This record gives sequence, C-alpha cells and structure tokens, in this order.
Amino acid sequence: MSSPYDSAAVDRRKWTPEEDALLTMAMNNLQDVNETRWTEVAASVPGRSAKACRKRWVNGLNERLKKGTWTAEEDNRLREAIMHLDSDWARIAEFVGNRSGDQCSKRWREVLDPTINKAPWTAEEDRLLFHPA
Repeated sequence: MSSPYDSAAVDRRKWTPEEDALLTMAMNNLQDVNETRWTEVAASVPGRSAKACRKRWVNGLNERLKKGTWTAEEDNRLREAIMHLDSDWARIAEFVGNRSGDQCSKRWREVLDPTINKAPWTAEEDRLLFHPA
C-alpha cells in the first residue's frame, strides 16, 4: 500500500483550489519567468513534486494558455513549426503562441497530421479489429 505522500500517488490526485492558489502565488513571485526553477516552486506547494507543479501550470493555470477551438492561423503556425522543429513540442508551442506543447502534440496527432487515414474503415480493417491474427 502506498503512503499518502508517495510522489506518484500525490501527483495523480486532483488539485485543490488551495494548491492552485499556492502555485499561482509562487509563479507570480518568480523574478525570471524564463528560468523557472520548478523545485523551488514545488517547495511552495506542500505535497506536490516539481514535475506535478510544472504540468499543472503549463497545462492548466497559466493565464496565457489559450483553450478551446483552434483558429486557422494557429493550425498554419503549427504546420510550419512541425516542418522546422520536428516534434520538439515545447519549442513548437512557443512558435504557435498561447498553446501548450501537449495541446500542439494532440492537435497534430489527432487532427492535422496528413498521414492520418480519415477514410471509412474497410471490411478487412473491421475483420482485423474484431479478429486479430
């Protein structure tokens, strides 16, 4: 049985409003946002790891993060970034602007990647799905 302070167990539990407030306060107090020291930030949020704080901030609390429907301009910037940066999602997100690396990765893999087969399933594919070899 894991301890309530086991980092994997702690990092998977839902963030509380109090933890969100502590994380936001820690991020607002940073002198140099470009050099975020996540271990120092995590010290302000008891029971959360540096990795958990980074993930929560980058994918949820950061007010610069845009959520919702992608624009055609964002899609075009994502396509352009992929051509130059391959799959460096953090740098791609900076190029796209106001989207996280996770958002960019998901948008590419699920919507924009030209290798995605969007044709209807064939009878052979159905057969393989229901009766794998």
